[in-house]
Amino acid sequence: MEVTIRQPYTGDIEAIAKLFDAYRVFFKQRSNLSLAQKFLGDRLNNSEFVIFCSYTSDECCVGFAQLYPSFSSVSAKRIWILNDLFVLEPVRGMGIGTKLLSEIEAFGEESQAKAILI
Repeated sequence: MEVTIRQPYTGDIEAIAKLFDAYRVFFKQRSNLSLAQKFLGDRLNNSEFVIFCSYTSDECCVGFAQLYPSFSSVSAKRIWILNDLFVLEPVRGMGIGTKLLSEIEAFGEESQAKAILI
């Protein structure tokens, strides 16, 4: 399966929220699609995180990784915290998580981050 990794657009929130809701359910939380949409929309609109999503050729979102910013006072540089990484079960084992991690590594270099914490 060919996937594309990119940062989502504001119009992608509904599709990403479904995936995020599945992620929360995976961790034994109750399904709540409106909560997922609000949480992701707020983070995106307020530039509080960076999210990368994997999309199939028909634009289905099948995985995501979220980074939250922090800083190193000593080095006076940004640090990214990889807080969430999730790939839908039917497409696990196809290298999507690895592609997301590669994109995050490249983003860390581009943003001149001191580190990406996992």
